[in-house]
Amino acid sequence: MDIFPEFPPGRMKDPKRRAEKEIYQQLSQSAAPGFALYEPKPSIRAPQIDYAIWLERVARIALQCKGGVSKIEQGEWHLRTPAGWQRKPSPVDPTWDSAMAMREAIERQLGRGAYVIAVLLFPDMEHDPVIHERALEQNVEVLFGGEDIVGRLLELADGHHIKYPPSALQIRQEAEAIMPALAQPPQADPVPRIVIQHAENVNVYVTPEDIQAGLLGLPPTE
Repeated sequence: MDIFPEFPPGRMKDPKRRAEKEIYQQLSQSAAPGFALYEPKPSIRAPQIDYAIWLERVARIALQCKGGVSKIEQGEWHLRTPAGWQRKPSPVDPTWDSAMAMREAIERQLGRGAYVIAVLLFPDMEHDPVIHERALEQNVEVLFGGEDIVGRLLELADGHHIKYPPSALQIRQEAEAIMPALAQPPQADPVPRIVIQHAENVNVYVTPEDIQAGLLGLPPTE
C-alpha cells in the first residue's frame, strides 16, 4: 500500500511516536491494494487525522492512534503515566470528528457522498470491554493491540457491508481532495534554453558530434 508523505525522520527515534511509526510501517509494507495519508488536515478548522486510509474496493477509514494504557473510571477517561493515573479527554469524540472531516472534504471537493469508518486504535492495550462499549455507543470502532492492523481493518470493514467502496480512481481523487499537495505536479528540472535569432541567407549544419564538442570546448569537426 502506498502512503504519503514520508514518515518524518526526526520522529523515527521519538518514543512518543513509536506506535505511529509501527502503524506507518505496517501500512507501507502491506500488499493490500489501497492508499493512505499520514496526518492529513482536510481544512483549517478540521481535526487532524492520524491516518486516512483507503482500502480499494473495500472501505474508507479514518484511524486515530492512542498509545499507552487508558481506562474509564466513574465515567471519566484516565491515562496511565509514571506519576499514576491521570484524567484525560475522551479520544472517542476526536476520532468521530476526524472521520466526519474526511467525509465532508470529499463531499465538498468532489460533490459525492462517502462512507467513512471511524476507528480508534489502542496499540499498547489488550481488549477493554468498557472502552469498547463506550466507543460503539458513539459509532466508533475500536481495535486493541498493534499486530496485523491492515488485516483487522479489512475484517472490520467487511462487517459494515459498504454499498459503494472506493475504486482506484476514486481513491486518487479523494486523497487529493483531502491533501491538495498530492495534486501539485513536481517542478521540472531546469533545462538548457535554445535561443534562435533571425539571420538571412545562412545555412548551418550541426552534427551531434559538433554539439558534444561544443559542450567540451573542442573545435567543430571539419
